[in-house]
Amino acid sequence: MSHSYRDRYFPLVRQVLQSIPDGLVLKTDAFNEAEGLHPITEYLPPERAHIIELDMATVRKARKNCPGVTIQEGDIRRLPLEPMTFDLVIDLSTIDHIPDPHHAIREYARVLKPGGHLLLISWVYLGRGTQSRPSSYGGTQYFFDVRALRSFLQMNAFEITDGRIITPDLVDSYGGHDLVGADLHAYLCRRVA
Repeated sequence: MSHSYRDRYFPLVRQVLQSIPDGLVLKTDAFNEAEGLHPITEYLPPERAHIIELDMATVRKARKNCPGVTIQEGDIRRLPLEPMTFDLVIDLSTIDHIPDPHHAIREYARVLKPGGHLLLISWVYLGRGTQSRPSSYGGTQYFFDVRALRSFLQMNAFEITDGRIITPDLVDSYGGHDLVGADLHAYLCRRVA
């Protein structure tokens, strides 16, 4: 995903963080912090931020760039965190790098306090079924069937309170791999149970 895509959703991230002025925030990857591209410390004090990152080299780099932020190695499908700890979980296109989003969504619900929020930004496919392409970061980029993704959210006690299309004018191409009907969506959800 090019940085121009990221620039499109950071105003939404800022808006969501401003709407939740207190509480603990979990971010599901440390890419931005490691690369110095809109680190979470631009938006909230380090003591309110907790980051889970799968790659230990990225963890080390992010820790160096963002002192005071709790950054630990972990998998979003098996979060090494206590239940009902966070007021907000932010997933900025992390979930679409795993083939099984329902496990991560279930974990997000588990670590959120009742009434807590999830900001989920993910590539989706507007056709039927999940599609995949090589990721520009290595590995695989998944484009989830938009109906299935929304269903996973609802099955895991999330109410979608806001849904947005981040890339309405760029729906036919992802990283040089054409995929007609691919789009980047943002969902703001509330944990209702």
